[in-house]
This record gives sequence, C-alpha cells and structure tokens, in this order.
Amino acid sequence: MKMHDELTEKIISLAGSLPKDEIQKRLDECLLNRQYGSRLAPEREADTWAGAFYDPDKEVFLVIGTGRLHYHKELIKRLKKSQTLFILDWKLPLIAAALADGMDPDARPTIMFRFLRSFPEMMLSIMGIFDRYLTRPIKFAIIPPYQFMFPEESEKIQTQLKEFITINLVRSVTIELFGLEWTTNIHRNLPHMLQRGVPFKHQAGQFQNVPAVVVSAGPSLEKNIHLLPELYDKAVIIAAGSSIETLVKEYNIKPHFLASFDAGAGNYPHFQRLDTKPLRLIFTGDIYPRILEEFEGILIPVEASSKQTYDLYKSYGAPTLGEAKVGPSVANFALDIAVQLGCNPVVLIGQDLALRDGKSHASGNYYCTDVGAEDLSTFIQVKGNVDEFVYTSKSWLTMLKFFEDQIKSYGQQTIINATEGGAFIQGTMVMPLREVIDQYMTERRKVEEKISSALKKPPEVGGPVEEILSKVLAEAQKISVLINRTLPEIDRLLIKLKNGTLKQKNQKMIGYIKKKEDQLLASEVYKHIIRTIIYGRIFYYERHYSRLSAEQPRNVELWVAEYQKILFESARDALNVYLEEVSPATGNTDF
Repeated sequence: MKMHDELTEKIISLAGSLPKDEIQKRLDECLLNRQYGSRLAPEREADTWAGAFYDPDKEVFLVIGTGRLHYHKELIKRLKKSQTLFILDWKLPLIAAALADGMDPDARPTIMFRFLRSFPEMMLSIMGIFDRYLTRPIKFAIIPPYQFMFPEESEKIQTQLKEFITINLVRSVTIELFGLEWTTNIHRNLPHMLQRGVPFKHQAGQFQNVPAVVVSAGPSLEKNIHLLPELYDKAVIIAAGSSIETLVKEYNIKPHFLASFDAGAGNYPHFQRLDTKPLRLIFTGDIYPRILEEFEGILIPVEASSKQTYDLYKSYGAPTLGEAKVGPSVANFALDIAVQLGCNPVVLIGQDLALRDGKSHASGNYYCTDVGAEDLSTFIQVKGNVDEFVYTSKSWLTMLKFFEDQIKSYGQQTIINATEGGAFIQGTMVMPLREVIDQYMTERRKVEEKISSALKKPPEVGGPVEEILSKVLAEAQKISVLINRTLPEIDRLLIKLKNGTLKQKNQKMIGYIKKKEDQLLASEVYKHIIRTIIYGRIFYYERHYSRLSAEQPRNVELWVAEYQKILFESARDALNVYLEEVSPATGNTDF
C-alpha cells in the first residue's frame, strides 16, 4: 500500500503492537492532522466515491467541502462538457488550477468556485443555487471527510436544504393545483362576503393582551379539551378548521370564532353536519362556495395577505376587509387571526403535527385515521413536546417549519404550546393547559361583549356587487382579446427567427410583441387572476428560457419569443377556463 505522509506510515508500522481501540484513536488523530484528507489512500477512496455519486442524467452538481481536492478531481474526470459543478466551502481557500491541471480545455465542464467567509454565508449561497436551478436535474453531496470532521454542520446543511426544497416545491405545486379554484371561488363568494359579511377589520385589535386559545384537531386535543368551557369569558377561543367537529359534535363546545380558508370541496364535510346558526366564521374569499351558501351563522370575511385576488375587486369598489396571513395549515391562519386581534399570549392546543398512539386526529374528526406500526416507515421522527420523539409526515413537517418562521416574525409575542403531546415547535413555550389557565387566564375579559359590539358594524359595500363583478368580467374579456390578437404575431415571429429570415426592418415586430407582453403583465386581470392560475408553469419556463438565453446568447431572441408564446397560450387557456367558470354565476355569457 502506498503511503502518503509520515503520520500514516507511523500508524501502519505500529498496527501490529497496538490494540484495536488504540489504532482507531491514532487513525482519528491522523485524520485531524492531515487537514481533512482520507486516512490511507485518498485517490482510491475518491475514485470510489465519485463513481457512486456521478449521474450522467444530472445537469448540476453541488459539492460542499474542498479538503485536498481528491474527490473533486475524480468527479471532474467523469463530468461532461454540458454539466456544471459548484464547489462551496467555508473553511479552506479554493485552488481552481489544481482541478483543471492536465484537462483538455475543450472538454472541461463548467466549474464554479465559491469560498465563503462563514457558514451562514455558505448556507445562503446553497439556497441561491438551488433556487436558480430548482427545475433542473441537480445532485448534491458533502465530501466524506467533511461529514466526519463537521457532523453538526453537515446535518444542518442537509436538514435546511430539504426544508427549502420541500417548501418551494409545495408552494409552486399548490398554486398550480388550486389557482383556478382560488380565483373562481372568490368571484362566486363576493355576494355573500359583501351583502352578509362584517369585515374582519372591525374585530382586529379589539382584544389587546387578552389571551387566546387556538384549537386544532390533533389527537392530543382530547387530553385538555374539557378545560375550554371554563375559559369562555377569560380568553378568545378560535377553532382552526376541522377541529370544529370535535368541539361541537363530541363536546358541545361553541368557540368564539371558527377559521377556515380551504378552497377545495374537501373542506365542505366539516360543515355539512353542523348546526352553523350559533357560529361565527372568519374566512378568506376563496373558501369553497357551498360553505358560505349554507352557513347560517355570522360571516366575517378577511383578506389573505398572500393571495391578492381580492385587490382586483377592491379596485372596482369592494371594501377593505382587514388582513390575516395564511399558511399550509388552517392553524397557521388561526394563529395569525389571534395575533391580529391583539391577543397575548396565544395558546395552541391539539397542534400535534404528529401521530399519537397511531391516531392522526382527534375523535369525531372527518380525517381521523389509525396508522399501524407497519406503516411508520413513511413517517419522520422529530423532537416531541412530551416524548423524546414523535412521528410526523412530510406535510406536517412543512406546516411545523412554517409555524416556526411565522412565530419568529411575531417578535416578542408569547406563543404557548399546551398541546400536551405532538411535535415541538421552535419559538413556543411548552406548558400544560391547566398551568396556563392558572397563570394567564384568571380574570374575566368581556370577550362576548367585545365581539358583539364589533359585529354591530353594518356590511360595507363600495358599489353594487353585480356591478363590481361585471367590471371584472369586462376587463377580463379585454385582456382575452389582447391575447388572441398577439398569438398569431408571435407565431409569425417564430417562423422568421427559426428560418433566419428576420431582417433589420422587421425588428419592429419584436418591439410590438414586447409592448403587448408588457400590457398583459401590467393588467390587473393578469396580476390577480391569470398569474395565480398559471404560476407553477410560468415559474418553470421563466427559469428554463433564462438558462437557454444565458447559454446560447446568439439565439436569445428565439428563446424570448418561445417563452412569450408559452406565456400567452397559458394566459389564454387560464382566462378561458376562468370566464367559463364565473360567467354563469354573474349571468353574463357573452364572451
């Protein structure tokens, strides 16, 4: 075996006279003194690693750590010219020449070096690379010595990266799947919102330093739900989505507010079997329409800060409703409602985000299922509030991370997790509900009186609902005409660009289409309706054609025109479906 330094030679020479534990200790010391290199045969180890890591179908490779560059040299031997390698480090300076030595310049892949001054800077750089190449085949690794030398940093990199990818993909896919429902539902719901609803802004800020309890439907809810009746005038009780079933059907408890925003038909069963007369519903305009049609209690509409479709209706006379933030879970929405009301502290119960004794939700909940031990392989272990660890799903984990970011944004707001089970949420104070009551909820707060006073405010309509809806449809039809007139021009331009027959005098055609694109993107209908429906698709193609334009700048006009064609076709299809869905509800079929 070939030796690579004196330290290694010394260890090998002593191997016969030392016990195994001592050999391992000396080898570890050797590794520490060799500045992150392999223990015995770095080239051989690097070759094995690179062979396993390399994938000919990937376009981008992101490798963390430099060491002695053994791993990178072996990987580069396998890379094709079309592939890109990013090498990041926060520990050592990088030497590009060491990697390129002896390579054919014409066969070299693209190699990008980034030496970051600190670990946080490197994390930002990693996220930036993944954001840029999110829609391309990409492979990621931390070189083996770094995983050994920096286990905490390695785990942190991988954990944060998984969270980043999950959240971004979930966000784009969710918008693509539900964008049409969001935009058409609010059109259908507007009469209920404006003619029956009392805007949320009248409740906002009315409960300064009054405690609130946000009730979710996790299985641990059954441990402390019996304490809620004694809190009815000591705290604001907000039921998040499906928890209303357990509260009303199982325990006959009426919350002060029920929060809901889900646009899909799957939200309807939670209301289907309820007596809604005594309930007050805080909701966003994109809620499933049948819920509002059949809801007999008080409606309190609110604008969702991350879905701006309602802004379009406000521009035609609809009133300001007040805002609350939404998230992947209705409990995120309910938590923000409590904060917007002015409540402090805000207490979470039933917010398990995990299984408990194999149950997914509290009894009486529509979604309640039992998960057997044989099915736990699809779940993830995370730190628990009470138990050392609990089992959570990928979707629950996304909600948990959103909670943590959401709570961080509230600054000094006190958030207490009194779930008495479930997953630990960073930023919360863990405390049993009985202790919370004894410490924070001992005096009466006139909660019902304050709510009733705010509900006496009359509904606010800036103009007749039918007039507002008709204006929106008229503007949508104008944009439809713009799209249909521009698409043939884009097709003619593409023919010229592909055939190489575009002359200087015809450059005005490019300018004309760019002007039409600007008109489309600047229109309120695009910003608030079309873009919501086609967000995921356009997100992908923007990145795709931006990359092509950078790699083949001679064909940039062709790539721009191809992107414009996809943009206008997607906008046309989205608008046609939208008009088809909402026009009957308005009594207008002239399109």
